[in-house]
Amino acid sequence: MTILILKDRTGQIINDWTAWTPPKQLHHWKAGRSAMELARCWFKSGTPQCPPELEALLATNTYTTNLEFDEGYPEFVTALPERGEGRNHDLMLKAHTPTASGVVGIEAKVDEPFGKKIGEYWQEAKASTKPTRVPERIQALLEIVFGAQAQPDVQPWCDLRYQLLTAVAGTLLQAANEQVPLAIFVVHEFPTVLAKPQFMKANADDYARFVEVLFSIPTVNSGQMYGPLQVQAGSHLARPEELFVGKVTGNYIYPLLPFAVARQMISEGESEELFTILLSEYEYLKSKNLGHAMFRYHAQEIDYKWVRANPHENSKNRMRLLIEKDIPDLWNAPPS
Repeated sequence: MTILILKDRTGQIINDWTAWTPPKQLHHWKAGRSAMELARCWFKSGTPQCPPELEALLATNTYTTNLEFDEGYPEFVTALPERGEGRNHDLMLKAHTPTASGVVGIEAKVDEPFGKKIGEYWQEAKASTKPTRVPERIQALLEIVFGAQAQPDVQPWCDLRYQLLTAVAGTLLQAANEQVPLAIFVVHEFPTVLAKPQFMKANADDYARFVEVLFSIPTVNSGQMYGPLQVQAGSHLARPEELFVGKVTGNYIYPLLPFAVARQMISEGESEELFTILLSEYEYLKSKNLGHAMFRYHAQEIDYKWVRANPHENSKNRMRLLIEKDIPDLWNAPPS
């Protein structure tokens, strides 16, 4: 078994999820959202390990079933054609099978959307009075992934989501940059307590439609790795690649929220989200018969005198009832 090494932007080895490279917009780095949940799922033990749900996804395809990871880079950027920002992989991994090497690009999702439709974005850019190369970039990305016949204002491509286009194209381009034959794109979904079901359903539909068009198949299932699709070299892709695409949903278990993260959420006025997350932690620990001592210690870290002094009718009162019933000494303890 290959030992996986994760590195940050400076090349330093990441030995704990808290050292994970955060997203460029720091307000996205919070518990219950995709960037932090991706980091946490790779560190469920003392060393970075492939999440079991991702292993299960890879095992559904004979080409990827024996894939092993060598190195990983959170928030890795691959340059895209034309002027503009590159493809930001939530996690880019170098990997190998017994017969070939490859690149895995991971897009983490809770319920965040896949961006605008390609046709909508293309029309907006065409109508803009400011100088932009967005139309040319969209055309180049479509050519990389779907071939020269794909047009941004024509069905079926105009109704596909732009973020999925950049994600798949970026994975192909990174594989070409590394001069390896396998390009594997994965959507890793985290149904956290903050996820809205209607947004997750919209994402599932958008993903399925994209893969249906890409692989010319009638139905798409989560938990299945599709491919290989032979993608030809062209004016923007330096070499041919074998493309694989899959989506997986994690078996979501909320580990204890670190003290520093809770404090940050309080300082940013996100107390309701904090209470929701704490409830999830409390109920998980209780369901596993792990005892209340762990939660009592953790809750005291987050400072329950602050909670008592700032009442919120919904989450706070529900938590109060649970704590009064099961650990009354915690709730009723005098403020320190």
